[in-house]
Amino acid sequence: MPLCFVALLTGCANSPPQIKLQLKTVDVPVGLRHCIASPRVPKGQYTQRDVASYVVKLKASRDDCAYKLKSVDELLIENEQAVAEFNAKEPAR
Repeated sequence: MPLCFVALLTGCANSPPQIKLQLKTVDVPVGLRHCIASPRVPKGQYTQRDVASYVVKLKASRDDCAYKLKSVDELLIENEQAVAEFNAKEPAR
């Protein structure tokens, strides 16, 4: 997701300011793009231990995805805030 920054570089008082655009991307780490796979549902003859193990693994899978989604959301919110701050400072043209 691209993010543009504009920096005004002032030189001499007589010369107009130069505008420099820099394109920045929000890098989402690969580890945050994938979740632990959900466990397979026990089939056939299964015990309470099998069911308990399934539930624990299912919860771990859900928690893994929730954590990663929250982390990605924080990155995107940080990006949105930077863009909003930039736009608030940018003079109207």
